[in-house]
Amino acid sequence: MTETIAEPTAAAVVADEMPLRTSTTNRRRARKSDTAVVTAHGDLDASHIPVLRQRITRALGSLDEGCVIVDLRDVEFLSLSVACALVEIKHRAAPRGLDLRLVFHHPAVQRALDVTGAFLLFPTYPSIEAAAERRLPPA
Repeated sequence: MTETIAEPTAAAVVADEMPLRTSTTNRRRARKSDTAVVTAHGDLDASHIPVLRQRITRALGSLDEGCVIVDLRDVEFLSLSVACALVEIKHRAAPRGLDLRLVFHHPAVQRALDVTGAFLLFPTYPSIEAAAERRLPPA
């Protein structure tokens, strides 16, 4: 399942137009787990939370086990409210045995996770593959 939303215009970013792609990969044969990936790019602020929550919830609903990886490598700004929403989604997924993992590179994303304390729940993975395998970069 791959979903792409049209690129928003620079003048107005509407939550329904947030550029997110969702894909689900069945990895039962190789790793005995399922992984879904939700990709976002640009700036994520409070207006994007409903669409982000919907896409992640849909991805989580497609899995019986495993994780949803949120690919934020092309995100240059993450608001504190989005960081808090990610924490909430992670907590809601945990009782079902599902995990939410983040992949990002931009310091602004790290800053939002640091300020909200979310960094304690989201280790920094260097790639989608590393997140799927829970491989952290060397210290």
